[in-house]
Amino acid sequence: MDIIDSYNKLTLGKYMEIQEVSRNESLEDIDKQVQILSILTGVAEEEILHLPIQDYKELVAKSGFLDPENINYHPVAKKYLLGKFELIPCRDFRKIETCQYIDFQTYAPDLDKYLVEFLSVILVPKGHRYNEGYDILEVQKAIRDEMSVSDGVSLAGFFLTWCRKSIKDSLNYSKQEAMRIKDKSKREEILGKIQGTGETFGDKWGWIANVDAASETCRCSWDDVMRWTAIEFLNILSYRKDKIAKEKKDIEDWKRTH
Repeated sequence: MDIIDSYNKLTLGKYMEIQEVSRNESLEDIDKQVQILSILTGVAEEEILHLPIQDYKELVAKSGFLDPENINYHPVAKKYLLGKFELIPCRDFRKIETCQYIDFQTYAPDLDKYLVEFLSVILVPKGHRYNEGYDILEVQKAIRDEMSVSDGVSLAGFFLTWCRKSIKDSLNYSKQEAMRIKDKSKREEILGKIQGTGETFGDKWGWIANVDAASETCRCSWDDVMRWTAIEFLNILSYRKDKIAKEKKDIEDWKRTH
């Protein structure tokens, strides 16, 4: 009986099915094992249960590759042919658009649940801009049904490294700016928000507030903002933040002298 025996052959879709079975606490271990073998072989559970014991043991042995340490990581390819799509990974971060960056940041914290959606953000059909002129749900289906776990995890790991570096750089910059504030209580309040304590307007409304702020600053529509590059978007937010801080300082200076 044929069975998928490596992460290079296992699709993301089947992998997600296996993960769902593994996390199901209502199932006994033997039931999980049978369901996983059914997924790997494409054979009904009933047929698995009626296999000779030796054949069953051989299938169990071959399914041992599912240990995450057995994933083979691949370099990011120039293109991925999945179904009818020729998908191009966004390797130049300077060209990532605002809408793409926001979706990237939305899915990244929960890849166990949103790995396919995350990959559909960084894999764009050749000749298209992100989520424009094609059905992104069809792209997600192609990724789910045809991309191997090895390719998917390798791609996600590559882009997450960049994501974490961007977040770290942003937090370090914010902390440095906060440490320049002489008022201790105010400095600690800002540092607390940087560390994730307390709720601000931005915490509540997230990227909606940021897109609205950029739109207001540049007097353009939300749709226009979404099609800026992420670098342009983040630069405008940084400019707006500095501008507000300067205006506040000017007002405080005026109050002290009048």
